[in-house]
Amino acid sequence: MVHDALSASHRAMVSGHLKETDPE
Repeated sequence: MVHDALSASHRAMVSGHLKETDPE
């Protein structure tokens, strides 16, 4: 499903962004 793919991509982006801002 396209929606599922977009959701996964969004989650990956958010995860990466949180990792970048994570002080640890």
